[in-house]
Amino acid sequence: FAYSEELTPALKSVEPRTSRPGVTVVTLAGSGFSPHPQLNEVFFGPSPCLVTASNRSYLECMVPLLEGTAGTFKPAVRVFNKGFARTAPGVEHTILMAIDSVSPQ
Repeated sequence: FAYSEELTPALKSVEPRTSRPGVTVVTLAGSGFSPHPQLNEVFFGPSPCLVTASNRSYLECMVPLLEGTAGTFKPAVRVFNKGFARTAPGVEHTILMAIDSVSPQ
């Protein structure tokens, strides 16, 4: 195995900077991604974000609606056969808390 800087995917930005779980589609910009959505994985902390669209320079994913997902995270991107992307300094994403119900009413 030989590491290659030019073949390593890179994550440069995330838009929007905040999102609501299960509602917001997030765009991650960078380089070295797969044009096939199923060959890219995105994580906010331990939670996966479903990749719905991709090309070599951007990914789109739906923020997961999972218990315990709220918080500020440095996104992790893994590309099949290339490994984890380098993430630029300061790239973070905040997932806001969601309240499903209040009891008693």
